[in-house]
Amino acid sequence: MKIKGRLFFAVVISSTLILAPAVLARADASRDLMDTAQKKYETLLKSEKRRSSKSMWLEVINAFDLVVKQYPNSREAPRALFSEACIWREMFNYSITLGELYRAEATFKKFIKTYPNHELAADARKNIEEIQNQKKNNSLINVSTAKPDPEKFPGRKTALKTDENAGTNRTQKKDPIKDQKKDTKKTAGSPAVSSPSIEKIRYFTDANRTRIVVDLDATISFKDAALPQDKPNGIPPRIYVDLVGARASSGLYCPLTVKDGLVSRIRWSNKEDGVRVVLDLEKKADYTVFPLTNPHRLVIDVLRN
Repeated sequence: MKIKGRLFFAVVISSTLILAPAVLARADASRDLMDTAQKKYETLLKSEKRRSSKSMWLEVINAFDLVVKQYPNSREAPRALFSEACIWREMFNYSITLGELYRAEATFKKFIKTYPNHELAADARKNIEEIQNQKKNNSLINVSTAKPDPEKFPGRKTALKTDENAGTNRTQKKDPIKDQKKDTKKTAGSPAVSSPSIEKIRYFTDANRTRIVVDLDATISFKDAALPQDKPNGIPPRIYVDLVGARASSGLYCPLTVKDGLVSRIRWSNKEDGVRVVLDLEKKADYTVFPLTNPHRLVIDVLRN
């Protein structure tokens, strides 16, 4: 009996010694993948150009998803899945597309189902509640488009590194626009207040559109029109939007290079009666312009179809 007992413990110890390196190797591999995903995320946050492209966000989400798929039982897998959900939610701040909120909510629900006893499960439920309050119904015009601070997403700091560098301020260059065409007057929200300020102009590119967002500090009247290509003078097709009575903040950088196959660049200038925003297109395209509130914004969607 003593010999059999010794033999049993010897087999157990030998098996442990054989398996331990493999277990440690898997743990190291999952940590390496998680570190890679987090570095991709940090790189995304530090580049406004990258944050303006949906494909860059998806690249980061896929990097975290690789941790979940390859090492589902690792310590990193729950954090990676939670990070995916947070990134979908954060992407909405840039795309203003409801699909991102629905994907965030679905991913948080997946987290709760997959890891019901994890320390981040309660935070996942809080995020779901906040998202449901944020999207009042299935209409972008009716949804609350306030931009929640990602740093305040429940559980985000536990799951994700939060090192962020939004970039430096740049000086606006004067770029007068002389094109004048007949246009149609519209009103964004209630009547414009005196001298509304344009705080920022940004864009977001996905497979369906290039979305330009003008961040404002008040409601505003606007006029828009499309201008054809002028081949003899080397002028591309353009879309312009006049923001009546507005003034551009001195820190706005102009022009803003896009070159995403649809919009070449975005430029603007102060005029006597407001600000003109011009989109130089790479090809003729349909577009829509609509206002959003909470906070005040004017959205220009240039459509790929």
